[in-house]
Amino acid sequence: MTKKRAPLWFEGFDTISRIHEEIHRLMKEAFLGPAVPVDIEDRGKKVIVRADLPGFAKEEITVRVSPSRVVIEAEKKSRKSVKKDSFYLSERSYGSVRRVVSLPSEVDPEKGTARFENGVLEIELPKVSSRKERKLKIG
Repeated sequence: MTKKRAPLWFEGFDTISRIHEEIHRLMKEAFLGPAVPVDIEDRGKKVIVRADLPGFAKEEITVRVSPSRVVIEAEKKSRKSVKKDSFYLSERSYGSVRRVVSLPSEVDPEKGTARFENGVLEIELPKVSSRKERKLKIG
């Protein structure tokens, strides 16, 4: 018995899908910068978000929190000039990263805390007390 082959037009979908995913990844990185790797941990009454930001100083990092998401941005600008006799060197560098994280539970942004140590940003966010479902009377 011979194995039935998929139509030729069907075989191209897998390749097209891989190309689409790669283009999407490249466009995202080009316009949004490289992604910040994060860990999100649900610890019962609080949510912990950890982000790896090696090479950045805490003054270069911005954290914005809403009840359902966290936005982490970091931007580094530096300039180095060396002049010695007839030798002259000037280097400039710029780098930025950004990450938007959806949270698993609603949090209270006003009571959140953040600390930065050894290239790791840790954000601790207390959850909002759970809202119970209620039955509405139809009038």
